[in-house]
Amino acid sequence: VSDVFVDLENLSIVNRVRYDSPVFYGFQLSGSQGADQRGDVALRWKKTLGDFQFSGAGSYQVNTLQNSDWRADAVMSVLHQPTGISLTGGGLKAEEKESNRDQDAFAAKLGWRGNLFGFGETRLSADLVRNFDISARNEDGTSIGAFWVQNIKDWGLDVYAGYRYFDVDNPNIDTEAIHLPVIGTRKTF
Repeated sequence: VSDVFVDLENLSIVNRVRYDSPVFYGFQLSGSQGADQRGDVALRWKKTLGDFQFSGAGSYQVNTLQNSDWRADAVMSVLHQPTGISLTGGGLKAEEKESNRDQDAFAAKLGWRGNLFGFGETRLSADLVRNFDISARNEDGTSIGAFWVQNIKDWGLDVYAGYRYFDVDNPNIDTEAIHLPVIGTRKTF
């Protein structure tokens, strides 16, 4: 799974030095240089306009962890504050080091947050991720997920459940879909 699907937090696990500029009109520029000649530059934006809260980012990375010479990605989210409905979409373009193979991916996520039960915030989401030619030519990956998180405020507890489906279509390898149910809890002190 990790070979076919793109890691969106690619350089966050690398030893690196990072600089974040001050925020100007909702924009912030960041850059980092890390181990093994890895580096990135990113532009982030946050703004509230009326009932809508926007957040977006774009980045360019070199010598990534997933064996790419470079990669560029962008993501944008919008939250309608009165209803709690959010929508996120993003895409990625990269070039694989050894074969100069183009790699592409996109993701879309629909979410909702509100107070269904009166004792903490409820968060629901559904997402779709598609990857093309990430680990081999003519290979496509699909991931679909649905998740629920319920906060119990007085106890400092989050209870969560979800389901993720992974499927890979590779003309050279016979694969079967993976079905991954998830259930758990998190306690904060």
